[in-house]
Amino acid sequence: MSTISIGLAGGWPDALFYSLFKGAHMDICQSRLLKLIFSCFLTLSALWGAGSAMAYSGSWASVAIEGGSFSYSPGDFIRYGVTDIPDCGDTSCGGKWTFKAFTTSGSSGCNNTAFGGDPYPNRAKNCEKLTWLSGFGHGSVGAPFKVVAVENSSTLLKDTVVNGNSGCSTAGYLACNTVFYMGWSGGSSMMGDTSQTLNNTQKCNNSTFGDPAGGYLKWCFFPK
Repeated sequence: MSTISIGLAGGWPDALFYSLFKGAHMDICQSRLLKLIFSCFLTLSALWGAGSAMAYSGSWASVAIEGGSFSYSPGDFIRYGVTDIPDCGDTSCGGKWTFKAFTTSGSSGCNNTAFGGDPYPNRAKNCEKLTWLSGFGHGSVGAPFKVVAVENSSTLLKDTVVNGNSGCSTAGYLACNTVFYMGWSGGSSMMGDTSQTLNNTQKCNNSTFGDPAGGYLKWCFFPK
């Protein structure tokens, strides 16, 4: 995720800063401290208002523990890893995960081999399915999603759904024919998305959607 910085020198924040504290008797150290606090506040405010990963919240349902197996259906997006990390240092830690998209029906092992590696060695892991994702400018309101392709898939997105994905169950919250291109981090945060109305030429790649999450693998989803 890119870092947003707001400079204080020469812009409106300086004018606001000095107008707020005009007439106050402060030495130079106090002034610099207040400017630093104010700068941090502005930077955090920009991040919260910029549709960053903090704006999204996913719900996940356990489907298997490590060493077991699970059945999958077309559209399932499964993460493999662990949330309970003793050395995380933050109760909101998202854990360490790898992800896999399923576009057919079948069964899979919940293990390092099936998911292409070990996201957290020497820790017992779990497999969980994405059931709900909220955000997209609507706060806590959300919808179920299905994954249809991984980044750089050669498949045309129109061929991954039937009748333009009409009849999805979002109850008007999201248009059924909207494709979402999402990047996910190993900490299980959705790092950003772009979206387009489905057409006949789209593929799941940066050329079609732009890159909403540089450095992260992305997938294409539809409302379910």
